[in-house]
Amino acid sequence: MSDEQPTVEPTPSADSTSMLAAVIICCYTDRRWDVLTQSIESVTSQLEPADALVVVVDYNPSLEARLRSRYPKLTVLPNEEPKGLSGARNTGLSAVTQDVVLFLDDDAVARPGWLKTYREAFSSDGRLVAAGGSILAWWEVEEPAWFPAEFGWVVGCDYIGLPPNMMPIRNPIGASMAVRRRPTAAVGGFSHELGRVNDLPAGCEETELSIRLRKAHPDAHIVRLTAAVVDHLVPADRGRIG
Repeated sequence: MSDEQPTVEPTPSADSTSMLAAVIICCYTDRRWDVLTQSIESVTSQLEPADALVVVVDYNPSLEARLRSRYPKLTVLPNEEPKGLSGARNTGLSAVTQDVVLFLDDDAVARPGWLKTYREAFSSDGRLVAAGGSILAWWEVEEPAWFPAEFGWVVGCDYIGLPPNMMPIRNPIGASMAVRRRPTAAVGGFSHELGRVNDLPAGCEETELSIRLRKAHPDAHIVRLTAAVVDHLVPADRGRIG
């Protein structure tokens, strides 16, 4: 990652349209093709001319070729770092120059206004270094009656107990999050010691990154943006016990 010095603007920007954004979608499997295309297309309609959308493919050449064929104008990159979600995210982070970088899971679909909400928040608060949005469970089959709403975090979604809009959070949920690019690159991006590799149930890389951002910038803000809404697919096998 870049070794440039951390920078957080001390004052808000007056012009919300001046904040450029890049969206990174990381993917690794053809099994999510249908929802991946929905994810990509949910973002394209929200981009401003100077924004970017980058899809990073984690060591799957056939999926990379399939994406290039389906979307000839889309920037599709192979993961240039060690295999896994952290490496794929860092590859995307290194490839863009926009002010704010948003990460959307390949099985999450952004609702209208998602990108605008992040853009306006980072434009109005110069101390904002990271943010997370509302992540609604999109059950592939009917939501199990036994599943407690307090446990939404188990499937990477919102849960009872989250703070309201614009209130501080320890860290965003990775399915939909945004970071200010320069400070994030300066602290080394996402750790390769954490993060999913294929279907292995690792994670917490966004938590560890948030800790490093706070350590580097004690006065920085990390907040929840409830108007930045995505629907996050919960596959049928995650709705079963055992």
